[in-house]
Amino acid sequence: MDIATLAALLFGTVLMLGLLFWAGLVRTALFLLTPTEVGLLRARQEFAGQQIAYLHQDQRRLLATLLALQALFTSGLAVVWAMAIATHPYLWPGMLAVWLLAGLLGYALPHRLAPERQYDVLQQSGFGVLVAYKLMGPAIEGMVQLTSWLVRRQPQKGVPPLPQATPATEESTAQTEETGPLDERDLLRSIARFSSIPTRQVMSPRRDMETILATATYHQVLDTINKTGYSRFPVIGAKEDNVVGILYVKDLLPFIEEEDHFVWQAHLRTPLFVSEQKPIDVLLREFQTHKTHLALVVDEYGGLRGLATLEDVLEEIVGDIRDEFDEDERPAWALVRPGVYEAEGRTSINDFCRAISLDPAELDNLRGTAETLAGLLLEVAGHLPRQGERVEAGPLSCTIISASARQVKKVRIKIQPEQ
Repeated sequence: MDIATLAALLFGTVLMLGLLFWAGLVRTALFLLTPTEVGLLRARQEFAGQQIAYLHQDQRRLLATLLALQALFTSGLAVVWAMAIATHPYLWPGMLAVWLLAGLLGYALPHRLAPERQYDVLQQSGFGVLVAYKLMGPAIEGMVQLTSWLVRRQPQKGVPPLPQATPATEESTAQTEETGPLDERDLLRSIARFSSIPTRQVMSPRRDMETILATATYHQVLDTINKTGYSRFPVIGAKEDNVVGILYVKDLLPFIEEEDHFVWQAHLRTPLFVSEQKPIDVLLREFQTHKTHLALVVDEYGGLRGLATLEDVLEEIVGDIRDEFDEDERPAWALVRPGVYEAEGRTSINDFCRAISLDPAELDNLRGTAETLAGLLLEVAGHLPRQGERVEAGPLSCTIISASARQVKKVRIKIQPEQ
């Protein structure tokens, strides 16, 4: 065998094996996706995600396309080696080795590798699969229809007949497949917005933080713990924004009987500081990295803005989380009559939007950096609204019920119907 023939044989073998491995990897990765993951990719409005969601619309045709690609590459490999053995019969042991390698690369190995690199594979291969899906469409569609016809022609013994679909059930099924359950759609929408929410929108503001002075006596610390019931406290130094550490109540349990002179400050832990602009998906990863549930939020000048917890982050996805120790707080808003609410100015915009089933994204162009309803009204009005003043904020028509010289205290909100 001359060098040119050997080079052609090696090139054809490597090419077909590579394409066979790629097709197996993509097929496994695509069919590992759950319906919820496909819906999430569609909700994110990313190009690669839209391609994958489009391919999943007809899974029978998608599977047929990928199996046809694998069959095509396997046939190509067979043709290459058939031509080689026709002129060089002594190569048949090499052909057996290549077939074993083809089974490993095309079918066995993708099932091991695809789960670990699923999204990388799909992001890089989605466009190639979409091109093949379109080019092979007519032939594949014909094969799918023929297979369906043959299956329907086969008698199925012992299988009860399927109930006839009525127009009402068809409409209900179509609506369910298109939209999904309400709670699932809300969950997908929350996850899709997760990476775009800054920390400042989920934090507790500085004025609502429970802190302990570094100069407090041990009995004063225990008294604060008993009154508040919290398990972690930021400890403030000489200056108001100077947080010297975080006190974990569990660290004091072995010393509960100590006298007033006990140096509790020696048990402080290093605080985690984060920017108020940090997306909460990044904040969640920092919680995991630093193995903590609490972070102190600072502005661009280093001033203390508030406090964010792991619970605050998770509530942006699943809604309010309460346990048996949480007290029933008086809600910050109330329904006056259908479509009309009264709310305190300090109410979180995100929380209020969830309560009235309004997407917070509709207010993104109006709110600026505001996290509360009072901040939203300040942004829209351009000044501190006075009592009785009316402010239109997108779908919300707001009338100020009470306000002081420094803040909006209470507001009446009417939900405007969609135009």
